[in-house]
Amino acid sequence: MPKMTFSKPRLICTDLDRTLLDPKGQVSAANRAALQAATTRGVVFAVASGRRLPSIEVLMAGMGISGYKIFFNGACIADPNGKLIHRQALAPSRVRKLIDLGAAAGVNVTLSTMTANVDYIPQTAQWVPTYIEAPATKSDLAPLYQAAEATEVFKVSYYGADLAALGAALATVRARHLATGCWTDTRYVEMTAPGVDKFSGIRWLCGHLGLAVSQVAAFGDYDNDISMLAGVGCGVAMSNALPQVKQAAALVVDNHASSGVAKALLAMLK
Repeated sequence: MPKMTFSKPRLICTDLDRTLLDPKGQVSAANRAALQAATTRGVVFAVASGRRLPSIEVLMAGMGISGYKIFFNGACIADPNGKLIHRQALAPSRVRKLIDLGAAAGVNVTLSTMTANVDYIPQTAQWVPTYIEAPATKSDLAPLYQAAEATEVFKVSYYGADLAALGAALATVRARHLATGCWTDTRYVEMTAPGVDKFSGIRWLCGHLGLAVSQVAAFGDYDNDISMLAGVGCGVAMSNALPQVKQAAALVVDNHASSGVAKALLAMLK
């Protein structure tokens, strides 16, 4: 790894899947030790993920590290004690339009609220993730429209086997300025309120903490990480990252299977 000239960061922010987590979904001993060393020296730690809050809290508790949680791709932020300190939901009118668009495209649709997911799996679905229970009972759009009116929706996901349909739906979302949308995995497109992404979450957290974004080091691998890698003081892409993610970063380090986050952090802390 080349010698780094970036000064010690005040805030470290990392994506989870394919970045901090190894291929088995675990935090390596090296990554855990490096993050513990950073926080011991007064560096603030934050996770930035598309995941739900409980999932992130379980992982952080297992690491024995306290920190902020930027979740739903920047739409919400919780403090180290799990208290929600920032939230930005999609407007109900936008959620309804995103439901309509997803249904018309024939893709699976999930609305993410603070407490639950509301799923729609069309009967024509060619692929359904294993975590969706009884998908045959989820071919009704009514629960999604009801959720759009009854509670705050922070993220809308399209997913499925038809990548062309997903790509076309994402292009329509962007062309109509309905939401901030991007690919988050091979078969997933996720949308948040306009202007909301991981970098907007980092900007808000920096304001909350009295830090400048130039004092942030961020790690990522996929399209939903591009804005934060390009916007912070030192954006770090994993060697397993997509080409466009590497292009947005200031540095490319070893992959998630080889504790690349730890190697970069130890260099920064010298």
